[in-house]
Amino acid sequence: MSSSFTERIAQLGPAQRDLLERRLDTPPVADKPLTKGEQKQEHPASPTQKSMWFVHHLDPASPVFNNGNAVRIRGSLDVDALSAALSELIQRHEVLRTTYRLVDGELMQVVQESPDSVLEVRETEAQGENLSERLRQEIEAEASRPFDLESDLMYRAVLYRLAEDDHVLVRSGHHIAFDRWSVALANREISELYRAHTSGREPVLADLPVQYADFARWQLDNLAADKAEARLRFFTSHIAGVPDYLDIPTDHPRAHAQGSAGSLRSRLSDEQASRVRQVARELGATPFMVLLAVYGALMGRYTRSDQLLVGVPVALRTEPELTDMIGPFINTVVLRLDLRGRPTFAELVERVRRASLNMIAHQDLPFDELVREVAPDRVATRTPLFQIMFDYLNTPHSELELEGLELEATPLEPANTAHDITLYIEDQPSGIGSRWEYRADLFDRATIGAIAGAYDSLVNRLITDPAILIDDQGMLDARDEDRVRSIGTGPFADTAGNVLEALETKRAQAPDATAVESGHTSFSYDQLASMARQVAIGLREHGVGSGQRVALLLNRSVELLAGLIGVMMSGGIAVLLDRDQPEARLSEMLGAAEPALMVTDTPEAPFSDADISVFVTDLFDREMADDSLGFTPLVSLQATDPAYVVFTSGSTGKPKGVLVGHGSLANFAMAACIAYGLEPEDRVLQFASPGFDTIVEEVFPALSIGATVVMRPEELFGSFEAFERFSEDQRITVLDLPTAWWHNWVEDLDGSGRPLPTPLRMVIVGGEAARSDLWRVWTGLAGDRHWVNSYGPSEGTVVVSTFEPTAAYQPMGQIMPIGRPIQNTTLLVTDSYGHPVPPRVPGELVIEGALLAMCNLGDEETRGFSEGIHSAHRRYRTGDRARVMPDGTLEFVGRIDSQVKVRGTRVEPAEVERALLDHPAVADAAVVPDEGSDLVGHIVVTDATADIALVREYLATRLPEPMIPTRWLVHDALPKTPGGKVDRRSLGRQESQPVAPRNGRVAPRSDLESRLAGIWESVLGTSDISVTDSFFDLGGHSLLGVRMLSHVSSTFEVDLPLRVIFETPTIESMARFLETAHA
Repeated sequence: MSSSFTERIAQLGPAQRDLLERRLDTPPVADKPLTKGEQKQEHPASPTQKSMWFVHHLDPASPVFNNGNAVRIRGSLDVDALSAALSELIQRHEVLRTTYRLVDGELMQVVQESPDSVLEVRETEAQGENLSERLRQEIEAEASRPFDLESDLMYRAVLYRLAEDDHVLVRSGHHIAFDRWSVALANREISELYRAHTSGREPVLADLPVQYADFARWQLDNLAADKAEARLRFFTSHIAGVPDYLDIPTDHPRAHAQGSAGSLRSRLSDEQASRVRQVARELGATPFMVLLAVYGALMGRYTRSDQLLVGVPVALRTEPELTDMIGPFINTVVLRLDLRGRPTFAELVERVRRASLNMIAHQDLPFDELVREVAPDRVATRTPLFQIMFDYLNTPHSELELEGLELEATPLEPANTAHDITLYIEDQPSGIGSRWEYRADLFDRATIGAIAGAYDSLVNRLITDPAILIDDQGMLDARDEDRVRSIGTGPFADTAGNVLEALETKRAQAPDATAVESGHTSFSYDQLASMARQVAIGLREHGVGSGQRVALLLNRSVELLAGLIGVMMSGGIAVLLDRDQPEARLSEMLGAAEPALMVTDTPEAPFSDADISVFVTDLFDREMADDSLGFTPLVSLQATDPAYVVFTSGSTGKPKGVLVGHGSLANFAMAACIAYGLEPEDRVLQFASPGFDTIVEEVFPALSIGATVVMRPEELFGSFEAFERFSEDQRITVLDLPTAWWHNWVEDLDGSGRPLPTPLRMVIVGGEAARSDLWRVWTGLAGDRHWVNSYGPSEGTVVVSTFEPTAAYQPMGQIMPIGRPIQNTTLLVTDSYGHPVPPRVPGELVIEGALLAMCNLGDEETRGFSEGIHSAHRRYRTGDRARVMPDGTLEFVGRIDSQVKVRGTRVEPAEVERALLDHPAVADAAVVPDEGSDLVGHIVVTDATADIALVREYLATRLPEPMIPTRWLVHDALPKTPGGKVDRRSLGRQESQPVAPRNGRVAPRSDLESRLAGIWESVLGTSDISVTDSFFDLGGHSLLGVRMLSHVSSTFEVDLPLRVIFETPTIESMARFLETAHA
């Protein structure tokens, strides 16, 4: 037995030795023996080589398989001896002089003759002790220079001569001929060959019994045997039910299968390294298993997954003949890490131990064979089956040694990598270090630094007591958690118990100041207070008591505001409704709210199934006994009393009501005044639907500061020009707009030459992610006007954070930050167990503090509110994924569930799916967002002749317009995950289309129809539109309708209200309308 083989056995860990002993105690597997084969030039490539060849040819210019290193050599170097040593290494190992080509569709190794010399010498100059930056760049470029697998040697060397006694040797090899063990072998053999040449003796190297081509033939012969099938069965069973795509939050979008590599190192203390080894012994495991268990626990937190697939490289040097052989004796196996069931750390290590032993027993199944068998979805921007790796480096370490010379390694970072994140554990007698290799095109270095820091912290706490539950250990220690909480907490301020106190203070200070303008009529603070008091008294006379709900179904008017305030003054709870909602959905809301009364401005209730009274607003005409009380409530109101209910989309398939208290509303009104810098001179446009909580943001902060609320017309503006004219005429200073509306407005303004309204000083946006590219356009249009991005769910009383960029701000991503928490609010980013995570690490955004709503209506939807699992504070889990940047600014990353925002409306796909399944033509349905956040309906129909246009029309009677899919795809059956759920990720990658027209295309028949068709095609991004196609069937929606009508209005010099698109939804009908209008 060779000494190197003895060294290898000594390196085996306890579990590996246990497996070896079990193998020795059992009858040998009937493998064919490994023997030297016939000497010939061409040989079949091994499975590992085939895999690398295939990946290489996807991007031949990529250095992802380069293995480069550089060493500085000081002293009198014998260049001829070094050159001879390198040449003899390549002569000795055929794989280093092997090229690759396809022969009849089969990849073949082609062994070439050994060249006379492989060492290239290049003259350069040193700049003192340190290498120049130019030389460093040249060295790194040389180490990462791509190989041509059809013509190049797979090992090359360049010697940079800095001086007679100063050189840098750069060697690089392709992984198709090299593994990590081979690097140590090459160093050892070059060292011996150099010593032999400089001393004039024969080198002392053992003869090689076989070459790599012999191993490849032997491996292929054995893989053809029955045992390959058994290995396939094991691995397919091992990974069954685990998603093959790990949703890893990244800093930058994916664009390529490989990316430039970044690298970051850290090291365990000697005490920690000793403790890792001790815990491994106590648990009957190895340090590999202990540190892999920590990696699994960390990545489970980072990705919010309880089952992970991790790639683990393994060595295939199972035969003694391969010990001294250079070659790619490697394979990648897939290890399943199971975090389910709240395990202790000791239990998790045991799971990893069992999985590792099984993995070793089946490790020789080529990875590509498993991929072919499992057939995962192949996506060009990620590797199949797994995206994270764990590589434990405990192979014998051998540096290059050239006798009589001083050698200093020059670290070279990898140029490219295919995997998102790889953790290399370097376990050497000197200690345990770690190197994090990552795709720099996906992650910022600071983000990986935060992950590495969390890993080190988690190692320290988990090895301290392996009996602790994984769930109970966060990524941060107690001190860092306190620091993160401090960063996420807004300023403290005392607030009133209810918002009516602030309104009354402003009324008393300036009773004649204008509170509301509606149409051409102004209402002073005194008049608004009088109207609200009449409503409050009328409600009490109709039997409304404190804490009872009152539905408001009113047009946009001063009566709406008086009704909202009057309900609160009466002690009742205002239920915000939008009369433009479909009647069926309004009925569901009323059923959930169970109001004692409904206030409306129509003489009859529109819902025959709603057993509630109707209060007509002619009570405004009553005589008031005392107007001096103003906004003072009729009953005592406490901060803990409920103020209003607003409905959002519900995950149960029904609208969800959120109950907000007076204390939260008062705190928000004061905080918004400060955050937005509102002043009594401001004129704030009331833009939002009466059923959205944005109306609370538009009304109460403005009235709390003494400003004027301007009601927009009941009908939405038909064009952006009309919107701008209204804002100019009404001297609007503050606009609070849905982000989607602002996006479309900026796109319409860009290049139009139209100025912004002169009085406008601030625009507030909110409702969905704001695009940074459009913010850049906006800054060029808006000058020094303020722009604020607001964020908050209804459960956080409208807004919980704001971001106002400075003039020098430069966006780093595609969307704008959501800023910092407003007063009396704490925003934390947590893992799936409720622990705060480090800055830059994504997690779920949770809200604590005074802005929290009281609860959700109905027991089935209260899951979002809870006492903190690992916190004494009451909190709301938003379901939004975010991260905290080092300066404390929050960035929105996405959702952890399927909820989406569509043109500012919160949409639970389950509610849309429920409505779809109620249609008799739909057997199954799933709704997912497209890249632009519009909805795509995926359906299975009961009848192949079903008309999707009719399905869409049916949804319009059940759901508001933003919840109706604009594009559709009919399936024979919806795709399912291994767990039997709808595979929404797969659906998101499938092409959809607007509703198909019911008849053949009818081309434009007049110049007017042709010009309209050009406008429609430009706005909708399509072509060959039929003049009989519906705008909505073609994927249009209300905001696109505004853009389209803006173009029509400017083209034909006519003002069109938005209702035109609903009344004339085809080119044919719109042309007739325009002809009539011009006549």
